[in-house]
Amino acid sequence: MIFDISNLSWSSIVITGVITWFIYLQFIRRFLTPLRKLPGPETWSLTGNLGEIIREPPVDPYIKWANKYGGILRYSRLFGKYRVAAIDPDAIKHILVTHSSRYSKPKGFITTLRPLLGNGLFTAGDKDHSQQRKLINPAFKYAKLKGMVSVFESYTKEFIQFWQYKLEETKNSQTYTEVQAQDDLTRLTLDIICRCAFGYECNAVLNPDDEITKSLQSMFSGSDLSWKDLLPLYSYLPTKAKKRRQQALTTIKNKVNEVIDIKMSQNTNADSDSSLLDILLSLRDQKTGQGLTKEGLYDQVVTFMFAGHETTSVCLSWTLYVLAQHQEIQSKVRDEARKVLKEHNYQLTWDTLDEFVYLNKVLKESLRLYSPAPLSARECVQDDEIKGYVIPKGTVVMIVTPHRWEKYYGDPLEFKPDRWDAIEADDKNSNYTYIPFLIGPRNCIGSKFALSEMKCVLALLLDSFVFDVVPNIEVKRRLRITMKPNPNLKLRISVAK
Repeated sequence: MIFDISNLSWSSIVITGVITWFIYLQFIRRFLTPLRKLPGPETWSLTGNLGEIIREPPVDPYIKWANKYGGILRYSRLFGKYRVAAIDPDAIKHILVTHSSRYSKPKGFITTLRPLLGNGLFTAGDKDHSQQRKLINPAFKYAKLKGMVSVFESYTKEFIQFWQYKLEETKNSQTYTEVQAQDDLTRLTLDIICRCAFGYECNAVLNPDDEITKSLQSMFSGSDLSWKDLLPLYSYLPTKAKKRRQQALTTIKNKVNEVIDIKMSQNTNADSDSSLLDILLSLRDQKTGQGLTKEGLYDQVVTFMFAGHETTSVCLSWTLYVLAQHQEIQSKVRDEARKVLKEHNYQLTWDTLDEFVYLNKVLKESLRLYSPAPLSARECVQDDEIKGYVIPKGTVVMIVTPHRWEKYYGDPLEFKPDRWDAIEADDKNSNYTYIPFLIGPRNCIGSKFALSEMKCVLALLLDSFVFDVVPNIEVKRRLRITMKPNPNLKLRISVAK
């Protein structure tokens, strides 16, 4: 008997096609890909291993898998599509440094963030990124950044007065007060980044309802951004969050471009008190003599604000949280801060920040335990091989910071700043086992800026206040665009004697 397709309805053909395609996606495809040879957790669920990734604390599933399968493994996403996770330092070096040209940021990630950030360093394609980085690198050299310490200091001292006023309001009833530490620190870093990025006085701490402040927080705080925004179809839906961000973007674009127009018309030279925008205006390509266009200036300023605001406030929040849990360490940091501040008449400079030796170890340990960006995705743009495993073109590789892996940190969940004495002395691979700012051509260009800002803020805050946890509140890790405390961090503060 000959099978007659004409007897089938179109609906039957469509349904048969969908079922066939589903069977291919869910079952057959995974047996055809070379990624099948990598070790990893097996699942036949439609959602792959996403359930574990979403249910468990950030990074924990990858560490669990690494303990069982090793530092390079595969896991499943929707409909059985494999991804690769790289936690092994040699694999990380291969992807981010040695063969970085074979890996790019995923297209979906770029598509989602480019409407917000334009074509700045964070979202630029590899060729554009290389050209931009070469042009912009001088803006982040010591000579340009050293003048910004006075900005960190002045805004932090104003912030201290803000918290001191809150303490004064409760001094008749108790010796401490509870503050919304994370929210307040977010506004502090917003004030600092606006001044340093484009010379704008945001005044977010004292005037949180200002239109620019609200727009910047809506656009950059990460409260509206989540993993869903990185899903291909979700990013096209007209959600309320997207509408809020678009309104905020319009407000910010108008203000930043207004400042750019003023700066360009003044044609002033960058000096030690300059903003990033002033410095960018003075930069010229060595070959062509051309500077950045107005659009290019906007993209870089907004990118710097995005990258330097949210991550810094998150780092400060986590650091104060772990210090509140470890009073002896907090006291030791305070003693060092007071010694250095007293020796320099409470006037901080770029050079004096190097004298905060123990504070630097505390920051490194905080960034290890609570990296603001513990995961970073890359897409393989040509067939590659890592440690004997074939990685086909188009594969998404998740770079996982090894900071919580006991293979490299014997007691990884313990907060132990002194561990860094031994690590820095003995571990030749520490560059790849410790990557809070990533590494390679696309590492964080503003890492020195961020570390200097955090040292300044923490030294001054610890000189003024004692920090304690608020009882009966369990603080967990929550990964949105950055890894934040959940719920938003509250702390008890009292006067440091």
